[in-house]
Amino acid sequence: MPIFFNGQDERAQKAADYLNKMRGITACQNAPSSEKNIMIVNAKELNEYKNKQLLCPNKERKPVSDWQNCNCEANLPVAIFVRDSMTRVEQETLKHLFVSLSEKFGKNGKVPDVFALFGPYKKENHDVLFSDNAVEFVTELKNENTSERIYQGLSCDANTIVKH
Repeated sequence: MPIFFNGQDERAQKAADYLNKMRGITACQNAPSSEKNIMIVNAKELNEYKNKQLLCPNKERKPVSDWQNCNCEANLPVAIFVRDSMTRVEQETLKHLFVSLSEKFGKNGKVPDVFALFGPYKKENHDVLFSDNAVEFVTELKNENTSERIYQGLSCDANTIVKH
C-alpha cells in the first residue's frame, strides 16, 4: 500500500522510507502517493486526524494520542560540533550551556517571549541561529528509530560515506 506524504519535506520522506523499510519495501523506490490509506503527517497536524489510527514501525496500530510512543521519525537531530582540543569539562560546560538556553528560551521554554532561540527572526529571516523547525536541544536520542545506523540504511545515494 503506497504512502501519502509531502515529498518536499525531507523529514516526511525519511519517515516514509523508514516505514517502507519496516514493511520490507525498498526505500529507494519511495514516491508520494495521492492515496490516503497510509499518511505521514506532522505531529502538529494530528488533531485533524483524531478519527484515524497510527501505524507504528512494528506495524502495530495505536490511537493518535499515543504519537510519542508510535511514530516513524527517522531523522537524526542536527548536531553542534566542538573542537577536538576542548577538554571533557569544557565540552560538558558547553553542552550544559546550550541545554539551559533551550530550557529557558526554547519553544517550550520558560521565557520564550523575551528571546526566541528557535523559529524565524522576522518573516523574511529564516533559520537565523538554528532551523526554524527546531524545538529544543537534546543530549540523548529519545526515539529508538533515530540512530546513525538506521538513518544511513535509508540512503539511496551511491556516494554515502560509510563509517568504519
